[in-house]
Amino acid sequence: MQLAQALRSLSESNAKLNLLYEQFRDEQIFEMDAQKYLEAGVEAVITGPSRPAKNLQEIKKVQYKIGQLKLRLQLTNVNTHVTYDGQNCTLAELLILLQNLKQQCSLVKQLCSRRGTSHRMMPYQRGDGETMKVLPDYDVDKMRKERDRLTQEISKLDLFIQQTNFDTQLIE
Repeated sequence: MQLAQALRSLSESNAKLNLLYEQFRDEQIFEMDAQKYLEAGVEAVITGPSRPAKNLQEIKKVQYKIGQLKLRLQLTNVNTHVTYDGQNCTLAELLILLQNLKQQCSLVKQLCSRRGTSHRMMPYQRGDGETMKVLPDYDVDKMRKERDRLTQEISKLDLFIQQTNFDTQLIE
């Protein structure tokens, strides 16, 4: 199985697990309602094993499958050596780098949006109704260039990781 296929399988298993959780919750509510009817003297026929009990078994199976996939993915990521931008590293290191770049980009985007569109002074309304002018304490254009650089690096790295996922076999 390729790494990309394993990731798709993990996503599908997580979706199935979420559905099972929802069904389990709904069935618990149904059983509580049925108990209220029984207590009120309304006859009900309940046969066979409890649906929540069967659902719980299915949840355990899917959780186990997810756990095994995650272990195999981690092993593969740690043991897959690649060369990115002239440096030798593992796929796990690249995934960490990608996450760090995304966090940095998010922070820079916040700085860019907070300080407006120019270097001009920006109005700031104080609690007493008086307006003050606040100057940015950093170069907005420089932050925008950094945001653009980070966005390009994220795209480049993400594409490299995706290609590596298609070329890498999952460790058994």
